[in-house]
Amino acid sequence: MSARIITKNNISIVGLYKNASQSIKQITKENEGWTLCEKFNKCIDLYDSNNKIYIPVRDEWDRHISGILEHLVNELQEIHGNEPSIKDINEAIDKLRDDRWEINSFKGHMDHFTNIIGTSFLTDIFGNNDWDGAHIYYFDMKYFSSHLPDYLNLDIKIPFRHTVEDNNLKKVIRKILKDEFDDTHKVSKSNSVYTMELMNCRNFIWKEIKNSKHWINFQTK
Repeated sequence: MSARIITKNNISIVGLYKNASQSIKQITKENEGWTLCEKFNKCIDLYDSNNKIYIPVRDEWDRHISGILEHLVNELQEIHGNEPSIKDINEAIDKLRDDRWEINSFKGHMDHFTNIIGTSFLTDIFGNNDWDGAHIYYFDMKYFSSHLPDYLNLDIKIPFRHTVEDNNLKKVIRKILKDEFDDTHKVSKSNSVYTMELMNCRNFIWKEIKNSKHWINFQTK
């Protein structure tokens, strides 16, 4: 699962898996002076108070679906090429569900904190008024390209990449998955899907983060 950090001077931007990691990579190709790193423990000194780390995040459910789409596309293309039948797609979805990934839950779903930065943030930084190290900020990924450059006062081009729109197979799979859990079904499952147990306390964590100094609310800026 790809995750990347780019750094220029004392500013770092983190692209987690299914959280702008492709855009992060493109920034180094289209802008001078940024270095790319994919080994989190060697990229940033979290104990240096001059360092500022910005992490775009997306809705947990959207990220979950994006991960499912990528897995299914890779598996189907490897076996059936670029034009698998609807029967092939449905069989792949069933196999994925049986093997390891429940379509309508977060079982097997990646989170935003199982990495050295996220873990340090939750255990050492968040809520710690005595912390004197790096500054970590989260923000909604939809404002990544449009708002972050001005906020950081940087002349930087951030490409918007959404590979779903470039891939017909992903569109077909997304439509099948949407038929399986439309908005009504999603709401009906909320009492089980969005429990603190299955969500690993994610709703609670994000609510607290969004009410803290570690969240950049671009809607009010």
